Amino acid sequence: MWEGWAGLRVRQDNAPRLSIPFRNLFLFEGAIDDALITFDSQRWRYQSANLWWPDDRAWCVATEIDFKWTYVGGSFRCIEALLRDPLLEVLSTTPTQGNAMEK
Repeated sequence: MWEGWAGLRVRQDNAPRLSIPFRNLFLFEGAIDDALITFDSQRWRYQSANLWWPDDRAWCVATEIDFKWTYVGGSFRCIEALLRDPLLEVLSTTPTQGNAMEK
């Protein structure tokens, strides 16, 4: 979770951290269902974790703060399942496309 969110309800100065370019993130561990819990201090406003993945690292979900979308990386089978889900708005992309969807 990005440490710069103004409404971040979880402040742990002792929490492990991950630094990526221009971002410092708190690292938390939990069950997959914990992804449904908001990190925002206002319970009615949902704020997901910026990066999350399972122990086996079979997939990864990334929501960059400045983008309007979330990236999911995973196996071909995983991505195909997301593309077929009628409850999700999903577009396929490649690493070479970058954030071209914003243009």
